[in-house]
Amino acid sequence: MLKNFAQAISVVFHPIWMPMIGAFILLNHSQLILLLPNQVHRAIYIIVASSTIGFPLLMLPIFLFRKTFKMFQMTQKQERYVPLFVMAIFYFFSYYTLSRLNVPGVLTGFILGVFISTSIAAVVSIWWKISLHGVGLGGIVALLVLILLFRHGYPEGLFFQAMIYTGIVLSARLYLQQHSLLQVVAGFLCGFITISLTMLIY
Repeated sequence: MLKNFAQAISVVFHPIWMPMIGAFILLNHSQLILLLPNQVHRAIYIIVASSTIGFPLLMLPIFLFRKTFKMFQMTQKQERYVPLFVMAIFYFFSYYTLSRLNVPGVLTGFILGVFISTSIAAVVSIWWKISLHGVGLGGIVALLVLILLFRHGYPEGLFFQAMIYTGIVLSARLYLQQHSLLQVVAGFLCGFITISLTMLIY
């Protein structure tokens, strides 16, 4: 029963959803974007959803057919780096498209950070199984910290929820023996530091 719960948590909070979750947080809680027209919001959702979820999922049958990986979770480190590099390309496409539309820098900076953190994870995954759940959740926590720190919004409740969910998800990954504690911590720090630095510099 507990194993099934841990597996369900791993799917619900799969890293593939994190860029869209981050965009949703910014569009609904950042005062720099909140007041944009509704049609701009819709365009942003379409661009981010298609390039970070739609296109990668369309590649899934190809990866399965070519036996790049056996499961959506990509449990083996050798199954990870090719899909991650492909996803990084789609993330860069999302960043490039948003930047061409002159979307506020806080959003394009976040997506650029997602691209960089995914690229780092792809390179690391050639040799070591860094936690991708950690990378994704670390990025979301960093985003919320920056929104609060610079008073672009006041998502205090979301921040505490994100911390709780992060603890539950990463504990589930440890319980399933998919990662060591070091791999989980390294993943979280990779996402947190990369998103923080990219958004601060951007």
